[in-house]
Amino acid sequence: MVAVLPAMSSQAAINNLSAGQTVSGLVPITEARGGQENCNIGDESRSRIEVRRLADNVVVHTANRDGSGALSTTWDSVGQPVGAYRVRSWYNDARRSGFLNLGCSRQGEVLASDISVNLQNRAAVSIDVPTSVVTGEELSFTVRTTIQANGVAATTAAPDRSVVVTIPGVGQQTVQTNGSGDGSGTVDLPDLAAGALTVTATTVDDAIYLSGAGGSDTTTLQRRSTETVYDGATRAQPGDSTTLRGQLVDATPGSDRAGEPVSGEPLTLSLGDDSADVTTSLTGSAQRNLVVSGPSRADIASASYAGGPVYGPSSDRLTFFVGDAVAEPAAESHSLVGGLTRLLGSLLTPPATQVGDQLLAGTGTFLDQLVTGTVNPLLTFLNGTPIEATDLLDVEVLGEQIDLLLANTTGSLNQVGDQADDAVDRLLTDLAANTPFGGLIDTARFRWRSVYEPAEGDDVSAEFDATIGLPQLLDVTGDGIPDVVAAVTLVNGVVDVSTSNLVNPIDVEVLGGNDGTLVPRLEIARLAGAPADLPLSLQALIDLPDASEEYRFGYDTRAADAPEGFRADIVLAGGGAGLQVASRGEDALTVTGALVPVGADGDQPEADPADEAAGLEDEPAIPAGLAPEELRFGVSFDRAPVQARIGLDLASGQLDAQNIAATLQTDAPTTVGLQLVDDSGADEVFLAEGTLSQVDGTVSVAVSGTDETGLTADISSDTPLDLLSVRARTLDAGETVSDVVLGLTDVPTQISFALDAAGAGSLTASGPIGVFEAGFSSGGELALLDDPAYLRLLSEPDYESIAVRLPGFEGMQVDLGESVALSVVIAPTPLRALVEQDDLTIDALIQDAPRELSLALGADGAVEVEGSAPIDSVSIDASSTAEDGILLGAQNLSVQLTDVPSRLGVSVAEDGATFDTGGQAIGLVELSADSGDPLVLTGAEDGLAIDQSGEGARLAARIHGLRTIEASLGEVPELLLDTVAQKIFDVSIVSADPADTITATIDRLQPNLRFGLLDDGSGAMRLIYRADAPTNSLSFSLSGLSGSIAGPLPTALDVCMADDEACLPFVGIDDPALGSIQFAASEYTTLNLVDSTGGLSAQNLRLRRLDLTGSLDTENGGPVYLNTTGYAGACAVVGCEYPIQGGRVLADLGEASLEFTPGNGFSAVNAITNLEPDTLFGQVIGVSGVSGTGIVRCVGATALRVTVNVPILGDITLNLRDAICDVPNRTPGTPPPF
Repeated sequence: MVAVLPAMSSQAAINNLSAGQTVSGLVPITEARGGQENCNIGDESRSRIEVRRLADNVVVHTANRDGSGALSTTWDSVGQPVGAYRVRSWYNDARRSGFLNLGCSRQGEVLASDISVNLQNRAAVSIDVPTSVVTGEELSFTVRTTIQANGVAATTAAPDRSVVVTIPGVGQQTVQTNGSGDGSGTVDLPDLAAGALTVTATTVDDAIYLSGAGGSDTTTLQRRSTETVYDGATRAQPGDSTTLRGQLVDATPGSDRAGEPVSGEPLTLSLGDDSADVTTSLTGSAQRNLVVSGPSRADIASASYAGGPVYGPSSDRLTFFVGDAVAEPAAESHSLVGGLTRLLGSLLTPPATQVGDQLLAGTGTFLDQLVTGTVNPLLTFLNGTPIEATDLLDVEVLGEQIDLLLANTTGSLNQVGDQADDAVDRLLTDLAANTPFGGLIDTARFRWRSVYEPAEGDDVSAEFDATIGLPQLLDVTGDGIPDVVAAVTLVNGVVDVSTSNLVNPIDVEVLGGNDGTLVPRLEIARLAGAPADLPLSLQALIDLPDASEEYRFGYDTRAADAPEGFRADIVLAGGGAGLQVASRGEDALTVTGALVPVGADGDQPEADPADEAAGLEDEPAIPAGLAPEELRFGVSFDRAPVQARIGLDLASGQLDAQNIAATLQTDAPTTVGLQLVDDSGADEVFLAEGTLSQVDGTVSVAVSGTDETGLTADISSDTPLDLLSVRARTLDAGETVSDVVLGLTDVPTQISFALDAAGAGSLTASGPIGVFEAGFSSGGELALLDDPAYLRLLSEPDYESIAVRLPGFEGMQVDLGESVALSVVIAPTPLRALVEQDDLTIDALIQDAPRELSLALGADGAVEVEGSAPIDSVSIDASSTAEDGILLGAQNLSVQLTDVPSRLGVSVAEDGATFDTGGQAIGLVELSADSGDPLVLTGAEDGLAIDQSGEGARLAARIHGLRTIEASLGEVPELLLDTVAQKIFDVSIVSADPADTITATIDRLQPNLRFGLLDDGSGAMRLIYRADAPTNSLSFSLSGLSGSIAGPLPTALDVCMADDEACLPFVGIDDPALGSIQFAASEYTTLNLVDSTGGLSAQNLRLRRLDLTGSLDTENGGPVYLNTTGYAGACAVVGCEYPIQGGRVLADLGEASLEFTPGNGFSAVNAITNLEPDTLFGQVIGVSGVSGTGIVRCVGATALRVTVNVPILGDITLNLRDAICDVPNRTPGTPPPF
């Protein structure tokens, strides 16, 4: 018996697990031995596996096998608690037994394996955070937990997990995932430093899952936005202390912290080049005090924040006006020299007598002695020889005499001047009070005001009492030694002053004569005792009879050195000023002057009874902290002129007039500067500055600008100028109210420019201008560009700015209204036009703009360019924030044109766009319209793509060799393309409804191609195609209809399809069951049509003309119309038959279907066939043609089959060939109306 039993296997039982092994997920278990048997019949062996959790002795998995062999199972441990599990296997062998060993007995169960394993399923986590977030704001995150275990897909959710999210600088936050393993959370970030922030996530161990792979994601912390406001002083006088102040606040959009102060940050407060950082306080403010120094100027006061780890940069700036130190009253200086000269002069030449004689008699001793006088008593006394006051003072002779006079004096004797001045004042006061010439004596008294600004040391300001007609020795440096001698005399002359206008710029003449007009004359000479460098401003303060203003005139060399000698005749009349200047010196010289309302510089004017009634008597003449009110001017010369004449328009004191006008006359090439300041003494200041380089002869300049009139400028010069620049600004508390700029290089002799408030104007010039710049703004500073040539128009509710810069400029016409039009003659150069109006921005760049160029930019995005020569490229970018966008609702429009002919027109409407080149081809046109997600054309072929499936429409087009394009993108699209490149052209129009998507491909565009879908309101859909020549093919898909027309695509093609009679209304078949179709082509072509809605289709239909309509039913039959004859052109009278050359037509008629195979050679001439059904026992068995009109010519292959549904019989097919082809009693048909 033993010899008969086979040998038993001795291999191990569970052979893929080992004691203490860690398992997870899907755990495969194999009992390799299993039960074994040697039975002849049957198999009673078996094996089984059990997995038991040791913690609670619960069986979690079992498997068994009946029969011999290995037992394999997979324990799905997912969801089981972690810990120790006991895996055991048993087997039962079977043995032969019974009679003749025909039985089979199961043996006892044997434990084959007993292994303990450690179950560790894990939960992994991934985390997602936004790409960027603002520091200090809320950070949101999402987490997803998945099972990390053997054999389990990595995307399998681990539900209901606790996840710890760690945010550096914040801490940890625990979130719970749901049954799908998803969770989310938010955390308020502190003010962390900007940059990368990596957020990590880990799962928490529990009874089911241990922590698996953690997740991380990185966001970029953006700095918080800030706003800086400069709210410090906006003006000060030299020598005054002023306060610069700024405010820094949070300006993060959408943040609850927006508007809160930002403290503890360095705010840079600057006045010009003087900058310092000040830390902001708890209120976000910072301030610093500084002493203002230097000449009168418009500087920049600013507060700027450079930004830091948390906050982004911001800045604000205003214009800071520094007044003129000469405008401020100074301490009266009493010196021996000054006092003696006044005393002696007054005693020897009583001023009352002099002025009285001159005014009362018109001529006399005063005029003779003072003006043309042969003897000046003081100079005779000093020099022993008469010196004419009309000559420049002889510096050397005068210096020698003063040295002799003062040889034995010392500085300590300067105090004698006090008594001398007192004596003169008592004398003049007594004369004024007790003689008829009191007013004249007051007029004869005036003051000299000086400001000495040495390179090192303190500035010295002083005032000196003086008398008209008496030279004065002035110690302007304060060292007790006279530095200059100065005198004011009254010249009798004829004066003509006229202010500027567009026709005649200001003209000033001071002519000799004896009409009694008084003209002040200033004479100043530098003395030998003065310092080697004498940076000095010296002006005379004069009151003329019955004047409401005090006049201040002199020179200013604080930035240079006082001249050896200076003389100026000054005229004031009609809001203008005229000067005749003569000087001797090497350094730059500025002739200065001012009109000062009486009392504005410190002298209290007489009280007005009206003011007393209004309670104004206590108001100060100069409000605290402000400056004297005055209208001052300056004319600078790069070298003291031997002689020059100047006329200025002083704007009549109107701050909003924006006028500056001048006539200059020099005897040698000179660079002349002009300055006009209308200083209200308060917040409002008008500044006008100009520079004229290389003035040689006479130059007239007039620039005028107001909100109502716009900007005008006229320039006239005897010789061309190297440079002319003018800027006029009105400031109000540092804010620019209006700004006018005019700048020219290589200036011809005549220029006239005008730009009205509506933006229309022109410029003409006698020759090319090197560079022309002009601009006008209202409500802020002029907005400029860095481009070498540009036009910029910026329009906002409270701000307007117009600026232009053109090189090689000869002339211009401009209209800057709603539509911008510019015609220029310039040097060939790139030209940029930037228009920002309301919610529309248009930015156009013309490369290599030709010499003559016209540019028009419409408010609706239309662009028209016309030049005297082709243009390399034109790029146009337009954007709109309006709700309806620019084109089809798109907010952005971009056009790139390459190799542009001399004319180009681009118009954009809500439902389409048009390009027109006047018949000249553009090398390449690329167009794109979108609202932030551009549509990109694939491949290199030409095409037009429109996508209206999303919230905003997108459009892209590429066309080579374009001459004209008109794209109508409304309810019924139409496209006209006139090209010469013969490129493949793809059209794709995706609508919101996918069923309305349109695609088309034209193989080789032909000139003057028109492709469109037209709906004339009749219900018919018409496809129209036109071109100058046939081409390969047109394939299309539109509104459920797809197909192709090829071999060739003819030059003219009309396809019409309708569910009713709309395509063939003249036939007279109303509401035809077959609908109506018309196909007409200029050449034979092959038509394939597929109607997805079950309408009419065509397969390889080779034809030129086909009209088909009719009705057919099983009860009444009906008429069917066929025509292949054309009646157009030469065929209009008798018609031209165009037999069909093959293919077939299929139609689904709902209750019936039609299949028409014309056969090669089939034709019809306006044929209507009246059909009647043939019946047998009441059932339709056929159709016969009983009558008709026109002609039908059938061929052997002609077939017409109709399948209809007949009650009881079901669908039956009727052959109508004979009914169509063999119709008796046909009569001539009526030709169609085409």
